[in-house]
Amino acid sequence: MMKEHWYLLREFESSDLVVDYVNNKYGYCPSKEKVFEITSFFTQGREFFESASKSDISVMPILQYYGILALSRGLILVSNKSARENSIKSSHGLVLSNWDKKFENISVKITNGTFLELISSTNNVSHIRRGCSAVNLSVPYPIPNSDLYLNMVDIAFCFPDLSDQVRVWLKNELPKVCIRSFNTTEDTVDIALEGTSNTEVLNILFPPDRFNEVEISYVKDVQHAKFKLLEYPVITQKWDTGFPGIGDAYLSPPMRNGLMLNLISTYFAMSFILCMISRYYPSVWQKVHKGISNDRIMPFTIKLLD
Repeated sequence: MMKEHWYLLREFESSDLVVDYVNNKYGYCPSKEKVFEITSFFTQGREFFESASKSDISVMPILQYYGILALSRGLILVSNKSARENSIKSSHGLVLSNWDKKFENISVKITNGTFLELISSTNNVSHIRRGCSAVNLSVPYPIPNSDLYLNMVDIAFCFPDLSDQVRVWLKNELPKVCIRSFNTTEDTVDIALEGTSNTEVLNILFPPDRFNEVEISYVKDVQHAKFKLLEYPVITQKWDTGFPGIGDAYLSPPMRNGLMLNLISTYFAMSFILCMISRYYPSVWQKVHKGISNDRIMPFTIKLLD
């Protein structure tokens, strides 16, 4: 499946195809110099991932993150008409904070850099595959400000494919509910849920201080959550559904500080954290993956890196 994704991304290493894509998608024709900058970032990203696939786990997070960073910068150039290689920020846009050698306490501070540029260039929109091989649900969130903090646990809750590993790591079940259907009007959202969720779970997914008028009802024994469209809940992607290329949409808990992030930025942030730990605290990282200490997180990180 991963090879199929790289076949698609290879199109961004072709100058002719990049020109066609940018012209059709964004309505402008990039210069030859800018096109070469775009293809160079995508080539660099692929090479980092190819190197990561052959590397030891001691350095794999570093190589994967720099692959994600290169692809992100290529995407920023594609979507932003005025952006150029020498004008986008050189900083990552995240700073590791609150590191006490307990992964569940890690947070990162948002600063001006690639992270915010990525969010802005994608308009902080999540594009979801819900029971389909194509994107059929797009969810917009507000652009966050700098100087806010992201917690590693909050980000982990955005990955429903890793729910078993999150439970082992945190001794806590990941609150999540599969979405059966998602319908909107001008001012209302109606979400049909798989199964029946109790009040405790619903209050986590729809915090009363942010969703104060959620109406829970049943239509032909299917549980529905209906509310006024003041903001969207956190909707994440489950990739492993048993059918290749077919995804499921899940509700996940909102992050602290009122942050709402699209899918691509959650992967960026989590990859950044693992990169910083493995690069600057290699003894801690080695102890985790050799089963020496602080290693409850090991199944989570291994599956995430895979």
